[in-house]
Amino acid sequence: MSRAAAGLPGERTLAARYVVGKGRGRRRLLPPGSEDWADALTVEDWVARHFVSSGKVVLRGEYPPFGHLLGGLMHPVLPLGRIRYSDDPDPWPSAEVAAAHIRSLPDDSEELLSRFIANRSPTVAAREMLARTAHPLEDLAIELTAALLLGAMSAAQTKAVLSYLIEDYWGRRAGWPDLIVLAFSPQGTVEGLELVEVKSHSDRLGRDQRAWFLANDATLHLPAGIVRVTEEGESDQAGELEWPYAPPQHIWVPEHLAEHPLLRPAIAADQKFAFNLTAEIAERRTASSMRQHAAAGTGGT
Repeated sequence: MSRAAAGLPGERTLAARYVVGKGRGRRRLLPPGSEDWADALTVEDWVARHFVSSGKVVLRGEYPPFGHLLGGLMHPVLPLGRIRYSDDPDPWPSAEVAAAHIRSLPDDSEELLSRFIANRSPTVAAREMLARTAHPLEDLAIELTAALLLGAMSAAQTKAVLSYLIEDYWGRRAGWPDLIVLAFSPQGTVEGLELVEVKSHSDRLGRDQRAWFLANDATLHLPAGIVRVTEEGESDQAGELEWPYAPPQHIWVPEHLAEHPLLRPAIAADQKFAFNLTAEIAERRTASSMRQHAAAGTGGT
């Protein structure tokens, strides 16, 4: 049976030079034109930059932005403050209540976006719980990318996503594609959307990812695909090189759209999150080092 007949999309392939270092995330990819191993990127970052080079805007995907959409648009039927990770259907609404609320939502994407933005204050707790991020500045960055996603989907697509998630959020939050790719028209409006699952040369779709693509084929009908990055020649062996931790990036934007009024808030929030998290990590490492010195009796000298 072909992939299409099985409800799975075909794969697009790109090629890159791989670098193998040490530790977690030890396989990375060199950006085009670079020979410096320190420049090597994760496969998701590499593919995001590939799309940006063709003028696309890329948002980090997976479930967090969709969790924000669910919390922001379904909050009247969600018992705020009592959402929890559980297989127990309580406190989630019944199928009838959820369906009735979704039918009551506007059938216009701009009206849905306005409601999502207006509902920010009373739904913060639900959004953050459903997105399950640990840093408030990251929540803000994801919330703003969720607004961009909402503006790119039709009302019918948004309602299909809400129906799919509200039936079994904790069971269906896994498997969403890695990246959300937006195409902008010359006039600065969103004219295309694609959810992209990224795979390195040897990766395979996991069970949850396969289930998501099958559900998308059956009910969601979102533009979605798989991009696989194959090896371009033999991998560079970087020995003991271990890349330092970097905060996850949530939006990638081509230079000509960097000041776009729809994109600028998300860009600024993402940059602020990265700056603050990097500073917090440095402070924690300094404090840990000082404690170790003190325990060794050196007094940090």
